[in-house]
Amino acid sequence: MTTLLFLPSGVTGFRWMRIADQRIVAQGEGIPTADERSDLGADTGVIAVAPAEAVTLHWAELPSRSAAQATAAARLLAAEASAAPLGELHVAVGDEGQGDRPIGVVGIEAMQGWLRML
Repeated sequence: MTTLLFLPSGVTGFRWMRIADQRIVAQGEGIPTADERSDLGADTGVIAVAPAEAVTLHWAELPSRSAAQATAAARLLAAEASAAPLGELHVAVGDEGQGDRPIGVVGIEAMQGWLRML
């Protein structure tokens, strides 16, 4: 079972959704309480989901590399496409194998705020 925790956006607070066997088994607003967590069984992990409007998504062909090399290449591509300096960007690369891969870009201050919140 996995919990998706949707981070606050605008006037919308935290929301969550539990998924097991490829279906939604529970959902709610706020952060799941201890009772909600124990009632639903073992949790294999929590995934924080950033608000869509805060993330810019790019696609680029990145050759097979180590995760660090792929991220470095993606940061250079993101810097070319962004008006913000590279030091102000957080870049994440999806692991899609060969060919076009998703690259998520968000401001480093937003990412640091979410991490503090979590």
